Amino acid sequence: MHKNVILRRIIIGLLIAVLFIIASISVYSMHRNKCMQKNDLLVSFESLTPIEEENYTLGDVAYKDCVYSEEIGSVIFSFYKDGSKRMVVKDSKNA
Repeated sequence: MHKNVILRRIIIGLLIAVLFIIASISVYSMHRNKCMQKNDLLVSFESLTPIEEENYTLGDVAYKDCVYSEEIGSVIFSFYKDGSKRMVVKDSKNA
């Protein structure tokens, strides 16, 4: 009888841990979507790899253009000689 009680407590503890993890992930996802204002490009930039990348240099500035899709948009990185970096987001809202 004593072994059954211990086993039951372990199973209940594991179930509580799994439910806590699922709830944490759900709350994080809702918070992330709210902060990103459900912008497809920002969500894609965080989680996807671009379908096309183009690297080029104009003058002293190196550029990297990451295209996700025509519907989502692209992100252009500018790398300057002083080590600074600039990111330009181009989508239907920020063209």
